[in-house]
Amino acid sequence: MHALRSVLIDRSSRFLGLLLLAALALSACAPQDQATIAPSATSARAAAPTAASTAAPTPAAKATHDPSTVNLETAAVGQAAVVTYVQDGNLLVWDQATGRTQTIVDSSDVIDLTLSNDGQVVTFLRRSVVQITGHPSIDWIEQSALWAADRSGENARELSSAEELRTLLSASETDSTNIPQMAWIPQPRRLMYTGWTYLVQAEGESHATPTELFLVDADSGENRLLLPTICGLLPHRTGSTSR
Repeated sequence: MHALRSVLIDRSSRFLGLLLLAALALSACAPQDQATIAPSATSARAAAPTAASTAAPTPAAKATHDPSTVNLETAAVGQAAVVTYVQDGNLLVWDQATGRTQTIVDSSDVIDLTLSNDGQVVTFLRRSVVQITGHPSIDWIEQSALWAADRSGENARELSSAEELRTLLSASETDSTNIPQMAWIPQPRRLMYTGWTYLVQAEGESHATPTELFLVDADSGENRLLLPTICGLLPHRTGSTSR
C-alpha cells in the first residue's frame, strides 16, 4: 500500500505541475486562438495482447534510450491495484485481482506511458529512428508517436503520429522530437502533454527546446493547442515512476 500511495502522489504531482506550467505560461504569454488538429489518419492496431500468469513486476532504474528498463504506472481499480509497465520496449499490464500479466503492445519500441485515473486507458510513446544522409554531424534522429489503448489491449489507436508531432513542434530535418510530460485530466479522458525538439547525443536529450502545451482526447484522437510556445519556460521532464 505504501508503494501504491507513493505512485498516486507522484501522479497528482505531475498533474499539478502541468497545471502550474499552464498558469505560468498564461500569465507570461499573450492569448492566442486555439488550434484543432484532426485525429491521425494513419492509426493502426497494435499486436494482439497475450497473457501469462506471473508475479508482480519488479521495477528497474529508468533510462531514456534503453527499452529494456521498466517504467511503472499504477492505479487502484476497486480494491485491487493495476500496474502498467514497459519492459524490453513492450507494454504490459499486471492485475492484482487475478495475479496475471498481459502483454498488450508487443512492438519493442515503447519508451514511456501513463495510465488514466480510472485505470482503463493507457497512453504510451513509441519511438522510431530515422537515418539522415548528407549532414556533416548528424547520422540519425529520434521521433516519438503518441498512442492509446484500453487496459485490455483492445482499441489501440494512434493519437498523434511521429509526422504529426514533428509538424506540431515545427521540427527541422535534424531535430529529434519527444513528449517529456503527460498528465491526465480525470474526466473525461483527456491528456495534457508538452513536446520538445532536441539534438541526439550519447546520453539524454541535449539542447531540448520546449514548445507548446497540448490537450488530446484519448477516445476521439482530437488534438488541441492549449498554449502557444511557453515563453522560455523550460518544462521539467516527469517520466513514469520507477520504484
